[in-house]
Amino acid sequence: DAQERHIMDHCKTSGWVPVRIYREEGRSARHEAISKRPLFKELLEDVARGNYDVVLIDTMDRWSRNLKVTLDAIGMLGQHGVGLVSITENIDYSTPHGKLATQMIGGMAEFFSDMLAVHTRKGIEERARKGFHLGSIPFGYESCWKHEGGERILTCDIEHPGGIHIREIERQAVKELFRRYATGTTTLSQLAVWMNDSGLRTKNRHRLQNGDESKASPRLFTTASVRGILHNPFFTGKVKHKDETYPGL
Repeated sequence: DAQERHIMDHCKTSGWVPVRIYREEGRSARHEAISKRPLFKELLEDVARGNYDVVLIDTMDRWSRNLKVTLDAIGMLGQHGVGLVSITENIDYSTPHGKLATQMIGGMAEFFSDMLAVHTRKGIEERARKGFHLGSIPFGYESCWKHEGGERILTCDIEHPGGIHIREIERQAVKELFRRYATGTTTLSQLAVWMNDSGLRTKNRHRLQNGDESKASPRLFTTASVRGILHNPFFTGKVKHKDETYPGL
């Protein structure tokens, strides 16, 4: 209520006409994604529609407390020629110079985002070159690590090469899958039925609604998931990245 009063008073002093107030109560400004703040997302969509000349906030930490979101959102304002004014910090991006500043901030945010993507791709390629697996862990293996309370914890006394190890309960099934396929007398569909009848499930999981709660449930094998195992170079001791294949750990 106090923030709303400050905003209305500032509009009156500045001679501005308030069009709409966005009260995003119960939502944290620390979210890393705009999508997790529905009213904030709606505000930016209204900006893109040309509904406003200026967005007025009481303090910058009501706009966002996440640097990436702050820069991305300010960049969107600049893209549509909309100013941003913060009453407490006395920040005014509603002037021609201020709007230019928002465009520059948005451009720099995009530049740093692009550079981050470049470095990320380099890191992924280097991981493949060193023989580490990429992406989800294939059927028959599990990670030497687990995530608990936001921490990454080693579960093996000594980390296995590549950070993963064979899952005994699935190892024989994988060997038998290749053996049966190599005979040339069975189809992918028959192999999928055999895997499912053996009580095995894929590592892919989907959400099942159960009353008021949803839980992850493993999926049954299909011809596609069986083919994915049989054609995966990982089972020949290799790591594939794009068009290149490297010796795996």
